[in-house]
Amino acid sequence: MAKDDASENMVLRTVYLPKALDKQLRAIAFEVELSKGELMRVLIAEAMQHRAAKGEAAFEREGAPTPRPVVVVAPPPPPPALPEPAPVIEPVKAAKPRPPKPAPEPKAPDTSQSSIFDFL
Repeated sequence: MAKDDASENMVLRTVYLPKALDKQLRAIAFEVELSKGELMRVLIAEAMQHRAAKGEAAFEREGAPTPRPVVVVAPPPPPPALPEPAPVIEPVKAAKPRPPKPAPEPKAPDTSQSSIFDFL
C-alpha cells in the first residue's frame, strides 16, 4: 500500500475517548466537512498554540523545554463539485406478441406394442 507525502510525516496514536466526546467530534467533523482524525489534529494544534500564546506548557515539569509555537495548517479546500450528467433515457421498444402455440393433437393408442410378457 503506497503512502502519500502527508501520511509519511504522521505517527499513529490510539486514544480512548468517552462516547459523548466521540459523538461531539463526529457531529462537528460532519458540520465542517473534515474527518474525525483531521478535526482532532486541528483541535490539538489549536489548543497547543493557545497554551503557547499564554506562556503555559501542557504539563509543566522541571527541566522540560519550552514548547515551540505550532503552526496550524488548514486542510485544502475540497475540489469543486462536478455537475451531474443528465441521465440517458432510451425509449423502450414494445415486444412483438407471439402467436399462441397450437395444442398437440391427441394420439391414438398404439396397438402394435407388445406386452411386457412377450420377451419372456
